Amino acid sequence: MQSDKATVDPAEVARFERVAEDWWNPRGAMRALHKLNPARLAWIARACATHLEQAANPLAGLAVLDIGCGGGILSESLARAGARVTRSEEHTSELQSHSFISYAVFCL
Repeated sequence: MQSDKATVDPAEVARFERVAEDWWNPRGAMRALHKLNPARLAWIARACATHLEQAANPLAGLAVLDIGCGGGILSESLARAGARVTRSEEHTSELQSHSFISYAVFCL
């Protein structure tokens, strides 16, 4: 069943567009997210190690789809840890582009 309601909040998109230029500054508007990111990455790695019974490098070669990735701070870290990452985001102004990450940008 298809919904007629949009899942994107224009006010939320506008908010992220305003901070896009500063997104990758670890001391900027997204500093809390930058500080939290190592803990998020460690939690995901531990969960994958437990689930996959692969302690050495549980993220190596793992296929990850990050939907609504924002600027991709977590996606970048997952890719650096060896995961094959595909990111999906409605707006792209804060995405950093790297050859080791696939992009699935969508428009609503």
